[in-house]
Amino acid sequence: MVHAKIINDNNEIHDILVSKAKENTYYLMYDDIFFEKIKKKENISREFYTISRRITNSKNRIKHISFKLKDYYTIKEIYELVELLRRKTIILLTLFDEKINECDLLFISNENDLEIEHYINDFIEIEEI
Repeated sequence: MVHAKIINDNNEIHDILVSKAKENTYYLMYDDIFFEKIKKKENISREFYTISRRITNSKNRIKHISFKLKDYYTIKEIYELVELLRRKTIILLTLFDEKINECDLLFISNENDLEIEHYINDFIEIEEI
């Protein structure tokens, strides 16, 4: 199931980063071409805020989508999913916790939001076939 939510302020972003960006979680910032693993006591907040300030403006809304995968996926497969989604929106941050098979995206909300949610739902449903 996909959970989507518009982010209203920096406190919500901070809460997401604190709860989701844990040790051994993989992250992909903005237009990076590979995932990095969060090391012990590493904080990616500063890097995220730097990128988001550079890319967003006062009119932009950031949206958070979280979804759990039923099957095991490699980092490469998650990257391919993100690459497909990047065609529809600007993804600021992708977090992937392979232990619990959960993926979180922070991206700039636009007219393609529902299409992105449907695509992720379809991706998850394909796993069940």
